[in-house]
Amino acid sequence: MKSREHIQKEVDLTLESLEGLQRAETMPFFYTRLMARLEQPEVTVWNRWMAWLAKPAVSLGILLLFLMLNGYLLMNKYQQEDDQVTPGTEYVAQQISYFDNSTP
Repeated sequence: MKSREHIQKEVDLTLESLEGLQRAETMPFFYTRLMARLEQPEVTVWNRWMAWLAKPAVSLGILLLFLMLNGYLLMNKYQQEDDQVTPGTEYVAQQISYFDNSTP
């Protein structure tokens, strides 16, 4: 075991080494920036997604994709309507041509 004198000497050496220390200084406006950072709202997953979608390249890409999909669906709809002829349509066309031809 170490003697009391040796322990006291170590304590004194430690305290003497602390005498030259100065208070730590921060950069100007550190506390202002720190408080501003603490007062910022919490960034949630929803905020990150909205920030990503707000980028012009992403929003224009999504818009272009929707417009292309819309055009494709419209073209398919008109092609299907042209291909489909209902029996009722033929009957009405025959009746109209009958009445047009039968009038003097």
